[in-house]
Amino acid sequence: DPFYLMESVRDAQGEIIDFRYVYVNEAGAKLTSTTPQEMLGHNLCERFPVVRLTGLFDKHKKVAETGIPMREEFCLSVPGMTATWLQIQSVRLGDGIAITARDISDQKKTEEQLKHEAQFDSLTRLPNRVLFLDRLEQAMHRSKRGGKFMALLFLDVDHFKQINDTFGHAGGDEVLRQLAERMRSCTRSSDTVARLAGDEFTIVLEELQSSSDAERVADKILNVMRTPVKFAKKEIEISVSIGIGLYRNEDMSTEILMDRADQALYDAKRGGREHYKVYQESSPDPSDLLLSLKAGPTG
Repeated sequence: DPFYLMESVRDAQGEIIDFRYVYVNEAGAKLTSTTPQEMLGHNLCERFPVVRLTGLFDKHKKVAETGIPMREEFCLSVPGMTATWLQIQSVRLGDGIAITARDISDQKKTEEQLKHEAQFDSLTRLPNRVLFLDRLEQAMHRSKRGGKFMALLFLDVDHFKQINDTFGHAGGDEVLRQLAERMRSCTRSSDTVARLAGDEFTIVLEELQSSSDAERVADKILNVMRTPVKFAKKEIEISVSIGIGLYRNEDMSTEILMDRADQALYDAKRGGREHYKVYQESSPDPSDLLLSLKAGPTG
């Protein structure tokens, strides 16, 4: 591991104003694309001003003054430095500090990759259910604070099983990828387009002036879907059905809003598919429908 010994550089009042390199091992010099001889005798902050700007110098200074060791991870962008993430341990040694560093750039890259895979769908690169639920909750909080409309759209592909049966899963996957791209083209960067599972997608639209804004987006999506998907020198005709649930400054859970969008989607499919429906209060409540099914026929 890179290792450095530094002595304190003090002003006339005895205040630590910098640290001077007195020992640097080969790994420590290699980390900064230099040699130990080039670093010895130089001051830390003069050689790497970013250390002072990021507050790292103040942390080292506190170690030298209090004797309390410091161990932290830092993201640094320093010209000549081969690492982007460092784990640094600093301890007091005499009138100075000893620093052990470790390049954890690859580890951080792997962590970010795993985090991305846990939150994004591998086929469409859209947010998955986990990230969607988090963004939906945050969107509802913002809508409640700002008093503006937001909408939740549920979508799925009409007769998707038939597409899979006819063109195989590779054809079905291509339809889903194209669907994702087309939905993104109809929305803003601030909106969330997510894949829940299979051919089930959802869109969170924020900062809407009225429900008609959500309906315009639904119309755009229906229109762009009318262009066939090209696959293996064939054309796959596709269409979608859309359910819309609206929210503004209401005492409503994410589950209820999702139920409303889902009920509206069911109404759209029952009404002939390839169109959208906005949830209406007069629509049967999904939970009531479920209870009725469980209860069975009466009389």
